Amino acid sequence: MYEDIDKQIKVTCAFDHLKVTPIFLQIGEKVIRIKETTMNNKMYRGSETIYFISASNDTACYFLRYESANLKWVLEKVWYKM
Repeated sequence: MYEDIDKQIKVTCAFDHLKVTPIFLQIGEKVIRIKETTMNNKMYRGSETIYFISASNDTACYFLRYESANLKWVLEKVWYKM
């Protein structure tokens, strides 16, 4: 089962020159630890870089978007593991 969320969230992450790796997600008051990052893509919109990241833990998979121009993290979708 999956859910379309499209909600701004807070993320603790590691940046290196090739990719962005989320470590924790904060959705409201709930903090979620990320166990694995399985996809890390980026696209360019003018001078802005937009990252698309798929991350998971033992209970769900999260599809995230990071917009570098305004430093905004968006949780786009969640797939719950059954």
